[in-house]
Amino acid sequence: MQGNKTCSVSGCAARVKPIFAFPHPKRGLDRFMAWVKAANNPKFAALTNAQIYRRGYICFQHFRPEDFVPESQRLRRSAVPTILPSRADTGISLRSLEANQIDVADVGPQTIDLTYLSPKKEWPYFYAISSLSPRKRRSPSSQSLDTELETPRAGGTCSSGIPGQQQNFGAGNILDRIGVKKRRLIDFTPSEQKLYGEAKRLQRQVGRLQRQAQKRKNALHSARKLLRDRRFVELIEGLSPVQQRFFENQIRNVNRKPKGRSFTFEEKADAIAIWKNGPKTYKLLSKMFTLPSIDTLRATLNRVPIEPGINKPIFEVLGKQVSRKMDPKYNLCTLIFDEMSIQPHLDYLPCEDRVVGFEDDGTTRTKKIADHVCVFMLRGIFGRWKQPVAFAFCKNSMPAVNIVRFYKEIVKEATAIGLNIIASVCDQGTTNSAAIDMLLQDTKRRAILENGTGIKENVIRIGDHEIIPLFDPPHLLKSMRNNLLTKDLLYLDKAGVERRASWSFFERAYGLDQMLGENVRMMPKITIDHVKPNLRGKKMKVRYASQVFSRGVSSFMNFCSDRRFGGSLPLDAQYTSDFFLFMDSVFDSVNGGFGDCGGKNLRKLVGVNNYHHSCWLEGKRMFSNMRFEPRKAGDQAKPPVLQGWYRTLNGFMIIKETLKKLGYNFFPARAFNQDPLENFFGQLRQYGVRYTNPTCRAFVPFYKSLVMKNFCSYHSRGSNCEQDDDSFMVTIREFLGLQINRKCIEDQWKPPPVPDRVSKDNIYDQNIIGYIGGFLVKHMPKPLDCEICRCNLIHNGVPDIQYHGLVEKKEYDGENRRLQYTNVEFPTQPVEADIVNNIQALEIVFYSEGILWIPSCPVLPPPHCCHLVVAPNLKFQM
Repeated sequence: MQGNKTCSVSGCAARVKPIFAFPHPKRGLDRFMAWVKAANNPKFAALTNAQIYRRGYICFQHFRPEDFVPESQRLRRSAVPTILPSRADTGISLRSLEANQIDVADVGPQTIDLTYLSPKKEWPYFYAISSLSPRKRRSPSSQSLDTELETPRAGGTCSSGIPGQQQNFGAGNILDRIGVKKRRLIDFTPSEQKLYGEAKRLQRQVGRLQRQAQKRKNALHSARKLLRDRRFVELIEGLSPVQQRFFENQIRNVNRKPKGRSFTFEEKADAIAIWKNGPKTYKLLSKMFTLPSIDTLRATLNRVPIEPGINKPIFEVLGKQVSRKMDPKYNLCTLIFDEMSIQPHLDYLPCEDRVVGFEDDGTTRTKKIADHVCVFMLRGIFGRWKQPVAFAFCKNSMPAVNIVRFYKEIVKEATAIGLNIIASVCDQGTTNSAAIDMLLQDTKRRAILENGTGIKENVIRIGDHEIIPLFDPPHLLKSMRNNLLTKDLLYLDKAGVERRASWSFFERAYGLDQMLGENVRMMPKITIDHVKPNLRGKKMKVRYASQVFSRGVSSFMNFCSDRRFGGSLPLDAQYTSDFFLFMDSVFDSVNGGFGDCGGKNLRKLVGVNNYHHSCWLEGKRMFSNMRFEPRKAGDQAKPPVLQGWYRTLNGFMIIKETLKKLGYNFFPARAFNQDPLENFFGQLRQYGVRYTNPTCRAFVPFYKSLVMKNFCSYHSRGSNCEQDDDSFMVTIREFLGLQINRKCIEDQWKPPPVPDRVSKDNIYDQNIIGYIGGFLVKHMPKPLDCEICRCNLIHNGVPDIQYHGLVEKKEYDGENRRLQYTNVEFPTQPVEADIVNNIQALEIVFYSEGILWIPSCPVLPPPHCCHLVVAPNLKFQM
């Protein structure tokens, strides 16, 4: 150990750290020779070079500050001891090194006294260590009485070669500054010894803090110097915000202990996105890089106040975001809502003391187990942003009445903060259509009552705000294909002649295309899943419908039905080809505006030309005259999809007029669909990796994780829509500290009414009193140390068969009673809260295999009993 090694310099013999071994003679003979010459130790004359290398050491006091590596105890490779005590030449014979001697005459010895060397900020930090203090700590009582306290040698001065340098606050300086002349430990009283020891400890602490401050100062200086480097600035500016945060995090937390690391909220949110995408990957990355712990990420998620219902904090933050926007066109948005199936399951949350998994819309809970979640989202028309604002758990589908209530409240909240909802978009689900019809009827009724006249068709008015309801065009396209699979379609062409479109012609065209071979196919995208989507569950995929209703398929069918080219298909197949081309044009007119239009005029922004308006007029005429030919009982000649297309095209015409009045002549039609919400659902399912069907309990943290970061909104592979580049308007950070008030939630499942009085004549009621009373006594939160409480509550005598018969039957051993027998006379006293009468008012929720969960108990303690407090949460096995 270094503490047992002695300095070899003649006249020193110090044992302080750090102490350095001689350089290896075979690796640097010249330097080794200089060290031997500087040591001037007469004992070296009888030793070989190898023995001197193994036994010789020189302490740090003989080296200059520039001999050390900055901010380190290590010597430079060229360091030679030059601070040497005054002594006469001992005449060491270096017989074995005559051929390799070097002249060290230029390294003149300096006269010093080996005491505390003066510390400067450019000197190594260990220069503040005493050269005479022992390395092992010993209590004052264990030291020898003759041990002298650390003090400078008489007449000695410390000369470091730096003018104006002052001595360090050594042990002797402490006594000198306060005028104490005592120098031996035996001269001090025990109190003085403790005081002296405390002073030494504080002195070391000050030195340590000074070194830490200097270290931080040097790091800050290096950082400022780095920031002024043009190459570094160019490198940082070329990184994305996420990469910049990661780079900054690694630099800030380097060499820090795990509990001393700090992370910003953005860095935690980035880490949550990685963790949710792959827990095992996150564990591996945590070993390679400095990342927040998983417990930190869980704590961050738990602080986010998101619950079922309309999230008021989101609207508060949205209002701040809207107020910062200078251009009012970014406030124009649409309201979209849809449902996603989830796994029905009940879970108990101990931290919140409640069961989740039932229907819950934020204000009302029912006893039905939820298997769907309905999400409401706002999406910008001109600004590429989106923001989920509400969700509710429901059974099968959300009732139309609840949809109407959410619809109205969201519109009012959005209007209050400055957002302008132009339209709403949903699919043609039964409850969605019913809710839209209810809103339209309510608007017409109010308009008639207010002005005596109605309002224009297909417009919803909430307050003074008008909203145009639309149905999602991709879902309408899919519904049209699904109806055509089983029924032929009859429509009127431009000449007013009724034509027939049949799916069988498309099947025959696919067969002809297959005969051409794989390399020369005319419909390369069409597969068996397009022709028969029911075979492998592709019926609900929109792309299998949009790729059928395309110009490529239409042109091939038209080619095959043309007699000039052989007429492989019947002539009537041309009418199916015309219908496919019509559906392609209609879908392009309501699904364009973003990205490359591919040479199609209808894929451009609405308003660039008059193609959209002409297409919508023709579409309204076609859909109003279409009908399907029923093939079996129950088939509808005019299914809802025809009315849905008509109302949607009519709605787009109203939207064009509305935006034109606001001063916007162009708008993207694709801003009016459900793609962002469908992508959001796909991301929710992918967050669980294999857990693609989350429960109510899992949905909330998945929902939080997606809303927390914008960059994690990637496109879900295999999703039922196209990728959208919209980012979230706000993140969770901005309303992290807000709380959710769940006291407003009301349960529709009410407990049975409290009876006026339990009958004392009924033997069953009396035994129930004894059994439940004993159960409550057993679960008292405090031990019954009070003698009055014990006498009032516990029955110590022979059990009364009238009240304790049921309890006795439940005893395992009739001789040794283990159950509690309550004093049945006590609950019948006229106290403020009668346990017997209130026991039926307990809110009981069945949970997981017969375990009853009691979240609240209305029983109040009588005023004269100090321990009668019923536990708020009681569980017992049936």
